[in-house]
This record gives sequence, C-alpha cells and structure tokens, in this order.
Amino acid sequence: MIFSNGLLADVTGDYDFFPEAASTFAESNDWLFGAISWIGVAFFVPIAFCLFYFAVKYRKANGEKAESNVAHNTPLEVAWSVFPSFFLVGMFVLGAKSYLDQRMVPEGAYEIGVKAYQWGWSFDYGAGVTNPELHLVVDEPFEMAMRSQDVIHSLYIPAFRAKKDIVPGRLNYMWFMPTKVSETVSEAELAEGKALAKELGVWDLRKIGFTQDGYRYYDLFCTEYCGTNHSQMNA
Repeated sequence: MIFSNGLLADVTGDYDFFPEAASTFAESNDWLFGAISWIGVAFFVPIAFCLFYFAVKYRKANGEKAESNVAHNTPLEVAWSVFPSFFLVGMFVLGAKSYLDQRMVPEGAYEIGVKAYQWGWSFDYGAGVTNPELHLVVDEPFEMAMRSQDVIHSLYIPAFRAKKDIVPGRLNYMWFMPTKVSETVSEAELAEGKALAKELGVWDLRKIGFTQDGYRYYDLFCTEYCGTNHSQMNA
C-alpha cells in the first residue's frame, strides 16, 4: 500500500497482460520485455515457415534414396550468423542496464527494514514502528533492507516489477520508487464491501478488493516456496 497525502494507494481491476505499472522500473521493463518478445517472433516465424516448407518440398518417399548436397553459400551463412548477433548484444546491453538500475540504490532513499518469516512479513519503519503491511510515499525512492528468520523467501511486488530473494544469514537490498497515487472506492462499493464482509464474517481482502477504509492496494507476494502456507504469505 502507498501513502499519498495520507491516503493508501491501490491497484485492482481486470487482468491484463501485465499488472498495472506503478513504479519507475515498470515502463522500461515492460518495453524491454515487449521488444525482446517481438524480436523473438520476427525470427521464429520465418524460421518455422522455412522448416515446414523445406520439409515438404524435399521430402522423400519411403525407400527412396536420399540425395546429398554439400554446396553452401558463404555470404548467406555469414549474414545469418553475424546479423542476429547485433540483436543479442543489444538485448544484453539493455537488460544489463535495467538490472544495474534496479541494483544501484539512489542517494537519499528511505530505508525500511523487512523481516520475512514462515509465513508472513514485518516492515520496520524505524523509531519502533512496525507493521505487517508495506506503506510508502508516492514519488519517493525506498530501499528495502531484507532479512529472513528461517528459510529462503522472495519479496515480489508485480505492479512495481520488483523482486528479490531473501536468504537466511544474509542482508539483501532492493529499491523502487512508486509512481501511482492511491485510489478510493465509491460509497456504493464500500457499502457492498461491508455487506459482503458481514456475510463472510471477516473482511476478506481477496474477495472484497479493498480495505475496510475503502482504499485499494498493491499485492506483495513471497515467490520462493517456503513451506506449508507459502501461498498465504502475501501482504
């Protein structure tokens, strides 16, 4: 969840190819993923076409003697070896830049202590303030100083495109800057949520989709299998 002017930020809605982009990393990462995917398609389609075309064109009936052709085209072979390498180098450079951007914590980032345990989270904001929910300020960089008290966990916020393993006996870091301000539900939606909570006997965030105060939220998951209740280790 993200604070902006005292409000909690939120993300819900119909499923899309990507979750809503809500951090400075999201736009560049999504663009790079899309570019690599389309490059892959651009190479796959003609290669697959040639594969099937030549398989049909040069097929031999059962028992028919195979023919041998040892001729080759040097310029063509050099071209299809060298030309794709430019794409590979470009993808590596852009991917490395994106990785390094996420690894290099900017000066002045707010530090939040993260403790992962079976099967929950504790976020330490300093001055003795801890909470099982992650609260952030929009348009400010935050550094997560993460420890595990038992097994390997992994903190993942899909809307931020941010993920990092948390290893026992080791202090791991990650950072991000949220860019989306909180949203509130309408009075009618809030009333419907309260009615559903009364029916369920508990305020189920997964089914209702917003907090009891009427604010939506971002999902935070553990994405490293850590035991029996791994699937419930979210915030």
